[in-house]
This record gives sequence, structure tokens and C-alpha cells, in this order.
Amino acid sequence: MGFTLSEIKIFLNGLRETAPVGPRWRKLARRKIQEVDQSIRHSRRLKSLLEHLLHCHCASLRVCVQRLRLNTNMRLIERRATHVTGV
Repeated sequence: MGFTLSEIKIFLNGLRETAPVGPRWRKLARRKIQEVDQSIRHSRRLKSLLEHLLHCHCASLRVCVQRLRLNTNMRLIERRATHVTGV
């Protein structure tokens, strides 16, 4: 499920066999959901960039970077991805 060994250690620390695990799961799950949401946003931005690169006909890397505005404004691609996906 993507939990680190450190997270698992914290989860199990002091856990007794009869102790309810629901509160521990909720705390860990909330934190992990935030990480997953951030990873999804990052992946969508990366996918958008890669899709733009599929249509690249630039004569040089300098021209490509200028056209994509990677040197000063990657937000352009991010805004387009957000607009299309609604996220």
C-alpha cells in the first residue's frame, strides 16, 4: 500500500492485540492520501508535458524550451492540464 518501514514501525509501536486499530489506520491513511493526491497531481503534470513532447518539431532544444516555456513558466502546461482534468 506504499507505507514506508518507518510508518509501519510507528503504526505497530505499542500496539496490543486487543487494541482497536481503526484510529491508527485513519491517522495513517489521511497522511498517505495527501501523499497520493500530491503524486497524482505531479503525474498529471508530467503526463501533460510528455503529451506536448509527442508533438515536438523544434529545430533545437533551446527553441523547444522557449516554446514550452519551461525556462520561466511551467505553470502554463499545469494550468492546461488542470483545466482539462478539473483537478
